[in-house]
Amino acid sequence: MRGAFALLALPFATALRLVCIHAYFGIQALRHNVMFVDPALAKMADDLALVLALLLAPGFFTRLRSRLRNKRAQALPKNT
Repeated sequence: MRGAFALLALPFATALRLVCIHAYFGIQALRHNVMFVDPALAKMADDLALVLALLLAPGFFTRLRSRLRNKRAQALPKNT
């Protein structure tokens, strides 16, 4: 049993140091009003907000379809 504690003492001390370092840096970041966001998480939140805004906007798809049809009609050459 004593050998297991001796074997795990160094990894435990290293993990404790890492926790203390991260806690210190986290407190400093909060003290200076710095917020870190993972860019991938921010991108996903942006995409979700866009999709929800589009889905909840009344008549959005109808207006979009009519605009696209009008642009296509204007782009096609007129046969006279």
